[in-house]
Amino acid sequence: MGDLSSLEKLRTCGPIEKYSTARHHLGFYKNVGVIATYSNPSTTTPLEATIYAAVAKVISAHPILSAIALSEDTNDAHYARLPSVDLKTSVRFVERKSSIPGDGVADIELDAILEDEHNRDFKFETIPIPNWRLIVLSEPGSSKNFTAAFIFHHALGDGKSGLNFHRTLLSALQSLPSTLEDVETIVQSLDTPLLPPLEQLHPLPLGIFYIFQQLWNDFWPTTTPTRWTGRDLCIPSSSTPYIAKFRHIALSKATTSTLLTLSRKNKTTLQGTLETLLAATIILNLEEGKYDRLSVVGAISLRPLLLPPPGSSTTQEEIQNGMGVYVSKYSYEHHYPSSLPLATSSSSNATPTPQPKAIDLFSWDEARKVREAITLELEKKGRNTATGLLRWVSDIPKFFREKVGKVREDSFELSNIGVFSALPGKAEGENVVEGTWEVGRVVFSQSASVMGQPIQCCVASGGDGCAVVGFSWFEEVVNVGGGERLIERVVESFEESIEDLVKRET
Repeated sequence: MGDLSSLEKLRTCGPIEKYSTARHHLGFYKNVGVIATYSNPSTTTPLEATIYAAVAKVISAHPILSAIALSEDTNDAHYARLPSVDLKTSVRFVERKSSIPGDGVADIELDAILEDEHNRDFKFETIPIPNWRLIVLSEPGSSKNFTAAFIFHHALGDGKSGLNFHRTLLSALQSLPSTLEDVETIVQSLDTPLLPPLEQLHPLPLGIFYIFQQLWNDFWPTTTPTRWTGRDLCIPSSSTPYIAKFRHIALSKATTSTLLTLSRKNKTTLQGTLETLLAATIILNLEEGKYDRLSVVGAISLRPLLLPPPGSSTTQEEIQNGMGVYVSKYSYEHHYPSSLPLATSSSSNATPTPQPKAIDLFSWDEARKVREAITLELEKKGRNTATGLLRWVSDIPKFFREKVGKVREDSFELSNIGVFSALPGKAEGENVVEGTWEVGRVVFSQSASVMGQPIQCCVASGGDGCAVVGFSWFEEVVNVGGGERLIERVVESFEESIEDLVKRET
């Protein structure tokens, strides 16, 4: 397998896939993670055999899992098929030090695992390895509960793809016999073709005015000094590389339900509510009086708009339930008063002014505006999108290198992959035992981005009805204008702000 020329070439990467292969090659972005906790109180099968048997079924269902991206640093970036996947190499088992946390309690052990994973890429020297890995965290002495962290190259799929991996894994677990014998750990790759790239499933049309507007912004960019974007874009040195950090908060089922109810009542969405509250939290933790704007971007799934190419064997169901990079983005800028009230006056005789809280800056009007921005982007139905522009970038690695030294465009990303749901129906020819394995908490995470937003925030809701928010960042990037321990302060304040909002509105 050391001879890459012997691998079957599948297809060329599409523009949005090359965007991720280039970032990965340059070391600017490592990977994505979608993590799910599984439980089955009645199982007696050893965990390793259960996982190996189920993951083998998942690999057979998603051909991209036996493919790797090659020539990432060129315009000929493409996928090639590995002859087989060694599960003992791609799956790692870790025994937890304590039990899986309960409702509304963050998983500190998982944070440590994800922080380590988001600093590791998929590069290899001689023997190619799959562009994904699975870390299974089990409870001490038990095979009835485990957390599976699926870490994958962004060119293999988007956040929804991570959800689909776990939906397929759940289906595979439910279809396993009660007794497993002689489980194979070498999975032979099938000849199934990969799903088409986004650009073959949607024309992504661009209007003349939109193209002109983007060219104008590229040649004559406007910078707003009062918009916080962290450290300017730069490439870390090999002697002092950036180390990605990760932390998450878990909302209880009751809090998640209340936030959803309040969002609907106030004609917005959970995304709009969380973004508005998080932006208010961040602005209050930046250097005093220096910033009054935050620009936010979030991923938007294009899957509902995609249609199989004429004459293709690909089905609509495969597109919706498969793995691929099928996203665009929306953007919104939050603007705050230029002089927010500070904690105290410099005069020793002055009466101290109470430190403002995020709940004081939060407004449902702003949350509705976020929802409107998302709605406007969705109504474009794939027309005039940033994703559509990528096909006009002739050299994506060069595109990234030319960004060095420039101001970052945005303040943070908040992407929400939605609520986990099981695959519909039963696998044909298999006896799916209902009520066996179930999925509880789901976490969405990603590596920090050298050339992206200073803060990457990810939201997912699991089968337990609880929303989880993950934060990824580089200290060297966020401490410019944010000071030391910015994200730690933001996370703590954000949790308090959610509680304050729930108390105020109920």
